[in-house]
Amino acid sequence: MSGTTVYLVIMLLNVLLIIVPPVRRNYYWLCGVLYLTILADLLLEYFYPAWIVEYRTPREKVLDHVMTLAYSIITTMIVIIAFRRSYDKEREMAIRHNRELQLLNDRIAQQREELVAQSAALELSYQSAMERNETIQTLLKELNHRVKNNLQVVSSLLSLQGGRTEDEAAKQIVLESKNRLVSLLLVHQRLYGDDHATEVPMQEYLPELVETIMYSYFGNFEEDMMEYNVAPISLHVEKAIPLALIANELITNSFKHAFAETPEPRLRVRFEKSGGDCLLEISDNGCGLPADVHAAGHTFGLSLVESLVKQLNGSLHMKTAFGTHVTVTFSC
Repeated sequence: MSGTTVYLVIMLLNVLLIIVPPVRRNYYWLCGVLYLTILADLLLEYFYPAWIVEYRTPREKVLDHVMTLAYSIITTMIVIIAFRRSYDKEREMAIRHNRELQLLNDRIAQQREELVAQSAALELSYQSAMERNETIQTLLKELNHRVKNNLQVVSSLLSLQGGRTEDEAAKQIVLESKNRLVSLLLVHQRLYGDDHATEVPMQEYLPELVETIMYSYFGNFEEDMMEYNVAPISLHVEKAIPLALIANELITNSFKHAFAETPEPRLRVRFEKSGGDCLLEISDNGCGLPADVHAAGHTFGLSLVESLVKQLNGSLHMKTAFGTHVTVTFSC
C-alpha cells in the first residue's frame, strides 16, 4: 500500500478505458480483470509480507512516487492526445459527410422542385390536350351530323325521283342508289349519336341496316325472316363505311333476287372476330345466284363488292348451293 503499484494499475485502467471501443462487454471484462489484479496485489501483500521491499530512504520513496506520477501523466497525455487526434479526424470526417449529405439533400430538394414544375407543366399539357381532343370530337360529331343531313337530303330527293319514275328498271336503280346512301346515312347516324366519333358498333348497325332495306322492298318487317349472330365489335369509320356498302349490296341482292319464289325466306347475318380478322357472312335460302352472274350487265353490285373487299385488303368467298352464302374476311 505504501508503494505505487496500485496507482499504476489505476492509471492503466483509465488509459485502457479511453482507447477500448465503447462496447459494454469489453468494459466489463476490462474492469473485472484490473480490479482483480488490485485485489490480488493486496492479498499478496497481506499473506506474504516478506515479499515487500521497503524504501531504504525517504528520498527513494519520493523519487519513486514522482517518477510514477510523471510516467502516469505522460502516458495519459500521450493517449489523450492520440485519442483527441483520432476524435478530430472522425469529427472532420463526420462534418464532411454531413456537408455532403446536405449538398445531396439540396440537390434532392432542387430535383423535387424541378419534378413538381415538370408535373405542373405536364398537367397543363394534359389539360390542353384534353381540351383539344374535346374540340376535335365536337368537330367530328358536327361533321358527321352535317354529312348525315346531306345524305338525308339526297335520299329524300332519290325517293321523290323514284316515285315519279314509271320505268321499273329506272325505279329499281334509284331504289338501289337510295339504299346505298341509307347504308352510309346509318353509319354517320351512329357516329353522331355515339360517344366515340370514329367507331361504329356493328351489333347495332347491321340489324338496323337489314330492317331498313327490308322496309324499302316489302314495306313491313318480318322478324321470322331474320337471324342475327353479330358479336359486340366496333369498327373504325375507315373500315365501317366499306363494310356497310358491302353488307348493303349483299342484303339487297337477297331481298331483290333470292326471295322472289321462296315460300319461307330466311336471311342470316353473322359478324364475328377470330384472332386478328373479322368475318362477315350473309346467307339466304333463296334460289341462288344465276349461272351467268359474272356476265356483263349482271355484276355491278358484285363488282362494287369486290372493289370494296380489295379496299379492305380482305377476301371474298361465295357459295350458291341451297341459297347464296357470301363470306368476307378482312383484318380488323
